[in-house]
Amino acid sequence: MNKKYKLLTIFLFVFFLGILVTISSLTKSGNVNCSGTLQMNSPGDQEYLFNGTISVVIRPGTESIISIFGTSVSARQPSPINTHLVNRDITFTVLSRNKSDFYLSDMKTTAHPGDSMTETEASGLLFDMFDLENNRLTVRRYLNAFVFGDVPLPLFICVKKR
Repeated sequence: MNKKYKLLTIFLFVFFLGILVTISSLTKSGNVNCSGTLQMNSPGDQEYLFNGTISVVIRPGTESIISIFGTSVSARQPSPINTHLVNRDITFTVLSRNKSDFYLSDMKTTAHPGDSMTETEASGLLFDMFDLENNRLTVRRYLNAFVFGDVPLPLFICVKKR
């Protein structure tokens, strides 16, 4: 009788461990779905301050999107025209993924109505937020957040949407 309980206990342990491993592998998909707020000074000589919201949805195999909404204040322009509304989407397709690196293609930037930022300023802002050199985006996944860029000096951190 004692041997039957030991076998039953071992069987249940292995069974629940298998279920746990299956659930763990299902929740670790290649998708990124997060949003966050950001206040950022220009790292270059543009001398602007951006304050806004960023939402990121990356799904390998389908069109992915980064939405940026906020205001940018430039110190180089006179006061009435130094504030710009930023309302842009970056759409792209994920070609492949290697660990935390997403390789992108077909990148398009769309300015929505009301967006008053020039193309030069917008491209500088987007480059400062997301280092998209060589059509590559590095995203590291943690329990409830995604870190864009390298870990010692991340470009942006956003919280996972449930």
